[in-house]
Amino acid sequence: MKRKLMILVCSFAVTAALTACGGKKTETPVPSEVTEEPTEEPEEEPTETPTPTEEPEETKGGTAAIITDEDLEEADLSEGMIRGGTNQDDAVMLPMNTFLSGEARDKKGLWYAFTTGSDASASYKITTVNKSGDGYIGMFLYDDMGECIYKFASPNGEILSWEAIPGCARTVTLDDLEPNTVYYIKMAVTERTIYNTEEREGTIDYTLIIRDSGTEKSAYATTDALLAARGEAEALEGEINPGRHQLESAYIPTGVKIGGTVSDCEGSWFAFTTNGTKGTYDIITIDKSVDTEGYLGMFLIDEYGEVIGRTGAGSDGAATTYSTDELEPNTTYYIMLTITDRTLHNVNMEGTIDYTMQINAPKEPEARTATIEKTKEQQVFQQPFELNETQIMFKPESADFVDPTAAETALKPVADIILAHPNNKILLAGTTATDGDQANRVKLSERRADAVKQMLVDKFNVPESQLLVKGLGYADDPFERGVDRNPAGDPKGTWIDSEAPRNRRVIVMDAESDIAKQILGK
Repeated sequence: MKRKLMILVCSFAVTAALTACGGKKTETPVPSEVTEEPTEEPEEEPTETPTPTEEPEETKGGTAAIITDEDLEEADLSEGMIRGGTNQDDAVMLPMNTFLSGEARDKKGLWYAFTTGSDASASYKITTVNKSGDGYIGMFLYDDMGECIYKFASPNGEILSWEAIPGCARTVTLDDLEPNTVYYIKMAVTERTIYNTEEREGTIDYTLIIRDSGTEKSAYATTDALLAARGEAEALEGEINPGRHQLESAYIPTGVKIGGTVSDCEGSWFAFTTNGTKGTYDIITIDKSVDTEGYLGMFLIDEYGEVIGRTGAGSDGAATTYSTDELEPNTTYYIMLTITDRTLHNVNMEGTIDYTMQINAPKEPEARTATIEKTKEQQVFQQPFELNETQIMFKPESADFVDPTAAETALKPVADIILAHPNNKILLAGTTATDGDQANRVKLSERRADAVKQMLVDKFNVPESQLLVKGLGYADDPFERGVDRNPAGDPKGTWIDSEAPRNRRVIVMDAESDIAKQILGK
């Protein structure tokens, strides 16, 4: 990555003041976790701003300073959450494979940055979801020279063609990014054409995730999306609340008929997970409102927002079936039901339609079984749920929350799930960035996991006896990690700012899961 030179035009008075100061040192941002034993991690030499030399007064025209990629902020810890920068030089580094929730408003774009890995053949996917009721969120990808490499807009809340479904994820795949290079992303409120980004007012909530196909996958996977962590375990009998966008989808089990109403130009989002068998899935829908104009549109979508299939149930009351044998085993897919025209090109039309839907999965091969006396209760979290620095932040070398209110907001839905399963013990496992002495990192990560436990107990009345705590540091972390040191796992290696936030986390899991038993030594 080439270093950038920024010329700072200053007045004569400012120049004289700098000269008088003798050349003030510029502090290099450091990770939020600092090694408790300084001898373990030699500090980098601070970069000095060149001291202006004495010149004839008429020749003094300003000062210059070197700004490197290392000067990019890792995160703004002052407010307990990551906020984007206001320009490319102030872009905030993001970790790979981690969801970021943001808000663009008032004609202002937010700037982020990420660093590609060392694999030159790696493929990167940038996915956004527009979570608001109207407008567009634009994603602009830049290189360090300010050239816009790619751009797109994610819509919501308007009548659009099926190629741009409101609330649907939007993904760009990039196969030609340079390795070990910083790239920049600007998120801004825009028009559908993406050309009007300066005059468009409004506020849009969005999510952003950058996925790296070259990431090591041998470790246990976690998720920072509560929807994926809960899985079908939360698809219970009774009322289901469909989502307004893809990441808010309501999980439904296969083989069960659901009924509901879609109306008022809004789609209803659902999700289901395929079983371990490769075979044919049938999605059966019925439009029960025979006198209503429009059709019940069904769109089958993958996690990247690609429409796999679509069909429309007619107003004659007959069932319409969409069949496919191309779904991957043990994978989550999404369904949006909406009102559409006969061609399925006019999405989210006005009106009201009552419907039923059922997803039939292929039968799994029968296995030899034995009768047991007691049926094991289903696990609370089908996948370990991680609370990383995009949800909660701790002060450096401390178990104190940067923003207790923000931490409480992030923990409330977790507490609701735990309280709904009083018979399941939950393990809270803390991990840290690859920084310093492992023994000290274990102690720090355990204190932070215990802080999460105490907030669940004190603020949400989760029984203390239901929660277990374990500190893992970094060396004993069995989950997929961001590569925050190069070489990976070496606490004395070169620091990589963007990946550290993913590793500072507390992971929530069912204490009876296989990975929890491994961590607890059972």
